Amino acid sequence: MGGRRWLLAELHCHSGNSDGELAPEEVVALYENNGYDVLAITDHEILTKVNSDKMIIIPACEWNTGGISPFLGHLLIYFLKEMPTSLDDAVSQGAIICAAHPITWPWWKRIPPQVKGYEAFSYKLVRKFWIFGKMANALASLLCGKFYKIKVAGSDAHRKRDYAKIKFWIFARPNLEDIKQALLEGKVKWEYGEPGRREI
Repeated sequence: MGGRRWLLAELHCHSGNSDGELAPEEVVALYENNGYDVLAITDHEILTKVNSDKMIIIPACEWNTGGISPFLGHLLIYFLKEMPTSLDDAVSQGAIICAAHPITWPWWKRIPPQVKGYEAFSYKLVRKFWIFGKMANALASLLCGKFYKIKVAGSDAHRKRDYAKIKFWIFARPNLEDIKQALLEGKVKWEYGEPGRREI
C-alpha cells in the first residue's frame, strides 16, 4: 500500500467556537497528547482553523440543513477551503459530505444528493446509552451502508469528558490527499471502546 498505515482519527468534535467546552487550541493539544494522528474540529456553522505540528488537521464543519428540533438534519463537511455558502459550494471545493448521526436524521426530509457518506459510529451514543447506542450505530449502518461507501466516525464531543475517546482508524499516508482517498475507498475501522475491533 506504499507507506499507508492505520492513523488514529477523530472526525466529529466541537470547540468553543460553537458549543464545545474547550478553546480550539485546547482541543488540538488534548488530541496531540492522546496520540491522535488526524483531527477534524466540526464546529456548527463555522470553519475553525487550527494548526498542529503532530497531527493532520482536516478543515471541516457541521452544517445544519434546517430540520426541526430535536430531529435536526446535520451534515459533516470535510476538506473545505473556506466556509461554504451552500452544499453545491462545498462540492465545488472538493469536500466530502456525510450525514451526521444518521440515526437521528429526519428521513422524511430526504438526504440531500450532495451527501456521499455517513457517520457509521458515534461514541456519544454508546457513552450515553451503551446497548441502545450500539444498536443505534448498527441501525445507522444498516440504513446507510447499502447506499454509501464513505464512512466516518467521531465522538461528537462537546464536553471535556468526551474528548479523545473515539477509536477510529483510517488506513492512509499521513497527508490530507491520501486520507481523503482512503475515506473514499472505505479504508477505515473502529472500536466500540471494549475489547475487539470491528471492520466497517
